[in-house]
Amino acid sequence: LLDGSRGDVRIPLASANDVIELYAARMLLGDVLLRAASSRPRRHLLRARHVLDAIAKGAAAGANVGDADLRFQQEVARASGLEQTVRLFESSTVRVRMLIAVLRMDYARTAHSILVDDRRILAALVAGDADGAVRAWHRKTDAAVRHMHGRARHAAFDVALWRLLTAM
Repeated sequence: LLDGSRGDVRIPLASANDVIELYAARMLLGDVLLRAASSRPRRHLLRARHVLDAIAKGAAAGANVGDADLRFQQEVARASGLEQTVRLFESSTVRVRMLIAVLRMDYARTAHSILVDDRRILAALVAGDADGAVRAWHRKTDAAVRHMHGRARHAAFDVALWRLLTAM
């Protein structure tokens, strides 16, 4: 997470393409985790449900729900029972947190859409609808990468790179 290539330790700059690459990998990891979570007993989703309640309260209060949203994603990942993939996803979460800090992201204005997306994901998982959960995840990830990309660079979103990496 830190750059030590010049003999000192610095926080690396976040390029727009770094954002796209990270979110493309995260999207695919999420697909695997959601498919597994959709087939497990619903009790494994209880922690995600509790975090979703916190997101709803934060959204109603106009709070920055970015951290709570990442916790929701982590709890959904853990519900999958796939230890290795969860570790990879958690590693990507650390990198997302770094980008959020470097880019000074604030998710108060997008709290409502985050809540809607998370509710769709959880509802699909509870229904055992893996494809529905993955579709909702793709919509959420696409919105997130575009939002963060705009902070990383003011130029146009690199649609070609995003489509190449995600087939969206």
